[in-house]
Amino acid sequence: MRKTSVLVAFVMAAVAWAGFAAPASGQYVGSLVCQFSVVEPGATVTVSGDGFDPGSSVTVSVTNGPLPSYTLGGTGTGTGTFNRTVLVTPADATGNFSATFVIPADTPDGNYNVLAAGVDSELQPRALACPVEVASEASPIAFTGSSTRPMVQIALAIIALGALLVFATRRRSDEELPVGTSV
Repeated sequence: MRKTSVLVAFVMAAVAWAGFAAPASGQYVGSLVCQFSVVEPGATVTVSGDGFDPGSSVTVSVTNGPLPSYTLGGTGTGTGTFNRTVLVTPADATGNFSATFVIPADTPDGNYNVLAAGVDSELQPRALACPVEVASEASPIAFTGSSTRPMVQIALAIIALGALLVFATRRRSDEELPVGTSV
């Protein structure tokens, strides 16, 4: 029974860990981090992203138009016609980039996406987007989110290790008891 319990605990931990494991390189998810959610036209902002081919060009634009079908993040498909390239920057040796740019001063108030487009390490099209609201007289709001994936993985590993230690200790204790002794 205890061996079955240990096996079940191990399998559950492995399945949970696999659910959080990084996808294969061709399916790399990545992210575009926008340190803002509401900005004024003409505001200077910073974005950073990952998962691009090292050394390749990443084109950053502000758009309310349709997003490419392979875009990760952003909101909706948009039907507007505002699309401004704000900069082209290279990805570093690990495929990451960080760039500061100015929201075009003639951007009308409304909902947009900041779009970073380029190619991934397999030279497939890659686009990341994050939503932004452009509003006159807005004050930038800091992004306060975080990724909990690493902490969940560590917690699951600790729980699985703890379960294995408890079962191993109980088994050893049962083997050391003399015959006819009860706990």
